[in-house]
Amino acid sequence: MAYQSSVWCAEHRKSLTTGGTAWPPYLYITDNNEPAGEDYQLLKSVLGKLDYALESQILPERRVTQQIELGQIDVVTGAAFTPARALKNYFSVPYRKETISFAFHPSHHNEYAGKSLETLLREGKTLALNTGGWFGDWFNETVTEQYSAQLIHLDSVKRRLQFLNRGRVDLVLDDIRVISFNAEQLHLELEISNKPVNVQDVHFMFSKQSVDPGFIDKFNHVLSDYVKDPDPAI
Repeated sequence: MAYQSSVWCAEHRKSLTTGGTAWPPYLYITDNNEPAGEDYQLLKSVLGKLDYALESQILPERRVTQQIELGQIDVVTGAAFTPARALKNYFSVPYRKETISFAFHPSHHNEYAGKSLETLLREGKTLALNTGGWFGDWFNETVTEQYSAQLIHLDSVKRRLQFLNRGRVDLVLDDIRVISFNAEQLHLELEISNKPVNVQDVHFMFSKQSVDPGFIDKFNHVLSDYVKDPDPAI
């Protein structure tokens, strides 16, 4: 039987489901097995002002895209806008910016520091990342096309940094706050390049299979107020 869309009737539905892989400090699970994180808390707070609850589940990175396209989860945090994603999803107004860069072990400072990502890939270095992420047009059009054999998908930022520390990959690509936060949590030393790969807006992304444009308008109205005047309590 074909999957049946769950596009809602707003007066009957009072909760949304988010899903994703732990990505501290934006999304993670506490020691008490509760979801937390800056993006998660903002999403929960905005939905709360609209009288909606937020349910959550942890998913492998590669399953998130499939699940939201089917409407089996309603919203994901920390999403970059792309025309391809917009065919099947709605996007909130942007709520923060992220800087994408790469990191390496300090023992390689003399060899790697000051070089661009493309230069290092041209030299044969390997790069650990979430291949389902969006890192800008240049990365998509150049790196994924020309250096695909050197791109290594690892399913969490923790694993990516552990592989880097063990010398199993040469470089790690991610949001610089995510790299710094997780390296500190794992007590790892690393160096983040001062040559960013991309700076991009970040949005909440909603499945067109499970929410409607009217809800997105209401959500964006509340979120826009936060963006203009962030509430320290959120």
